[in-house]
Amino acid sequence: MIIKFDPQGVPIPKPEQRQAIWHAYNGDTIMFEGRFTLKNGDPIDYDNCILTFTVRDRRFNNDTIWIGRWRSSIELISSEHLGLIRVRIPDSISEELRRGSYIFSLLCVDKATGIRETKMEGMLQIEYAPTSPTRDIPYRI
Repeated sequence: MIIKFDPQGVPIPKPEQRQAIWHAYNGDTIMFEGRFTLKNGDPIDYDNCILTFTVRDRRFNNDTIWIGRWRSSIELISSEHLGLIRVRIPDSISEELRRGSYIFSLLCVDKATGIRETKMEGMLQIEYAPTSPTRDIPYRI
């Protein structure tokens, strides 16, 4: 029998409070889907907001790896499901990512009010697979 004790004075986050960690393989097309609304409750669409999905190496520097925008890599999935979008990070971007963790977030700016709101954030863990395009990992000097 295993008994786990929580350390005294250390808050243990609930599962819904933990940051999402998404796993993907080097060279794969990476997709995220979600349904989002503006602050006023209207579902997001091409006309009422500006969406930007950003992948970075680290949180506090300017090493932006990739930025996705409406109609180039962020699309509405269908008119039947209002506010449902798909973000597609192309394989040409993911094949350049080395094994490790990266951060991402989805920023929504309401065109009418200018309200900025981060709708999604998390970490992307990249791994290598036998089918990955990365075969030789050079050392950085």
